[in-house]
Amino acid sequence: MTIFTLKDCLNGIGKYQGPIYNRNTMIRETAENPSWIHVGCGNFFRACIAPLAEDLLNQGLMTKGIIGCVSHNLDVVDTVYAPYDNAYLHVQLHGDGQLSKQAIGCIADILKLNLRYSHDLLTMRKYIQSPSLQIVSFCITEKAYPSADMQRNCQTDIHQDFDTEPSHAKTLFGIITSLLYQRFINGKLPLALMSFDNFARNGDVLKNTIIEYAYAWCSKGFVPTDFIQYLRNPSLIAFPWTMVDRITPLPSNQVAQILQEDGYCNAEIIITKKCSHVASFCNTEKHWYIAMEDAFPNGRPPFEQADVRMASQHQVEQTERMKVCACLNPVHTALALSGCLLGYQRICDAIKDKDLYNFVHQLAVKELLPLVSKESLWDAKEFLSEVLNQRLPNKYLPDSPQRIACDTSLKMPIRFGTAISWHGRHGSVHMLDGIVLVIALWLRYLLRIDDEGNAMEISYDPNLECNSIIQNNGLYGIDSYDHSKLLLLLQNKALFKENLKEIGLSTKILSCLDILASNTGAVRRAIAEYAAKE
Repeated sequence: MTIFTLKDCLNGIGKYQGPIYNRNTMIRETAENPSWIHVGCGNFFRACIAPLAEDLLNQGLMTKGIIGCVSHNLDVVDTVYAPYDNAYLHVQLHGDGQLSKQAIGCIADILKLNLRYSHDLLTMRKYIQSPSLQIVSFCITEKAYPSADMQRNCQTDIHQDFDTEPSHAKTLFGIITSLLYQRFINGKLPLALMSFDNFARNGDVLKNTIIEYAYAWCSKGFVPTDFIQYLRNPSLIAFPWTMVDRITPLPSNQVAQILQEDGYCNAEIIITKKCSHVASFCNTEKHWYIAMEDAFPNGRPPFEQADVRMASQHQVEQTERMKVCACLNPVHTALALSGCLLGYQRICDAIKDKDLYNFVHQLAVKELLPLVSKESLWDAKEFLSEVLNQRLPNKYLPDSPQRIACDTSLKMPIRFGTAISWHGRHGSVHMLDGIVLVIALWLRYLLRIDDEGNAMEISYDPNLECNSIIQNNGLYGIDSYDHSKLLLLLQNKALFKENLKEIGLSTKILSCLDILASNTGAVRRAIAEYAAKE
C-alpha cells in the first residue's frame, strides 16, 4: 500500500484529486488583492462554501482564494489548518457507498480574529481596507448572533463593547464592525456581507447586529452618523440573503478508517478544548443547494458557474422557507427527537422505521408544505421526496439523531413556530396534530428517559431553563413534571413565536405529553397512531 499525505494530494502526487490551478500564484494574488474573507471555518464551511471557490478556481473563473477567519474555536487553526498549509480533504459520501475525495486548496490564509492576536488583527485590517475586497461571509451558526440569542440581556461582553471605543472591541461582531469602520474611513468602499447561517432572513439579522454596534458607538461619539448611513446604503454595503443546504455530520471514524485503508496518513480526528470534532478532512453528502440574493456592490465571483442559484431577495426567502420551515429542518428535528426516544443511533436507521417515516412524511405534507410558495427556486415536493427517500436514508452518511437534537430550543421558533404562526393567520391551528406531537415529544425527550424506561442522555442546549423545567431526577410518568411550569413554557413567544395557550394548543400538547409519559411503549404507540391517520 502506498502511503501519502494531504500535501502530496496538493502537489498532484497523492491518490486523491488536487487543485488544477497554481496554488502558490493564487496565495500571492489573494494577499495582494483580496476579494473574499470568510468568518467561521468549521465543518460546514469546509463542506459547502469552500468547495464553491475551489470549483471556480479549477475552472479558471477565479484567480484568488478565500481568507479564512476563526473567532470562536481558535484551536482549529493550529490543529487542522496550519499543519496542512490551510488545505483539507473533502469527502462526499454517496448512497451507493462510493466516496469522492478531493484536496481543497482555496484557503489562502487563516487568521485568528481575537484581541489576543494583534498581528492577525493588523493583517485583517489591511485586508478589510483593500479596494479589491468584494465579500465578507459568515458560517458561525444561528446562536452566534446576539440578536437571535434568547439570553440577549445577559451578554455582558456585548454591552461592554457598546461602551468602549471600536478599536478595543472584543466580541466577534464588535471586531467586525470596527473593521468596517476602517473601510469607511478608507473611502467608504463598497462591500457585501453575507451570512450562510441557517435561519430566516439571515442577511437582515447580520445587518441589524452590525448596525446595533454602530448606533451604540455613535451615541457615545466614537463614530460619526455618516458611518451608520454608510452601513445602511445598499449601493455601498449590502447584506444579501442566502439559503444553503448540505447535511454535514462530524468527521467520522468510519470515514477515517476508509481513508487510512487507502494509505492516507492524515486521518486523525481531534477533539478541541471546546469539544469540537475536527480533522484534516470533512465528510458530507453529495446533495447540496445554495441560493444567493444577487446584491454585491463591489462585484462578485461568477457563482452561477458553480451551481449556485442567483436570485431576488424574495425568491431566496421563499426557498429558505421551503427548506428550513417545511421540507428538511423540521423533518430533521421531528425525526431526531423521536429517534432518540426510540433508541436509534443513526438517522439512516430512524428514517427506515416505517412509523417514523410515515410520521415525518404526514407532518410535512399536511402541516408544513402549505407554507411553501410557488416562487421557491426548487420544487418543494421533489425536494421533500429527495430528503426522505435519498438523503436521510444514506447509510454511508454517519449522522445521528443526537447531533440533530442539539440546541432544539433555539430551533423551535423557526422550524415549527413559523408554521404555527402561518396556520394561526389562516385559521387552521386546530389541524396541527403533528406539530403538537413534535412539541410534546420534545418535552418527553427532556425527561431523559427513553420509550423503554431507560435513562437517556440528552444533547446540549444552551437554554438551561428548558433543560431544567421538566427534569425529573429519574422519575417516570405523569407525576414527574409540573403542568403549571410547562404551561408557562408553552406561553413563551421566544420559543414558539406564539403564545400556545392563547391560540389553543397548550392543552393539546400537555395532554399528548401525558400520554407519551404514561408508560413504556407509549411514544411508539402515539407516533404509530398519528402516522396511520389518513
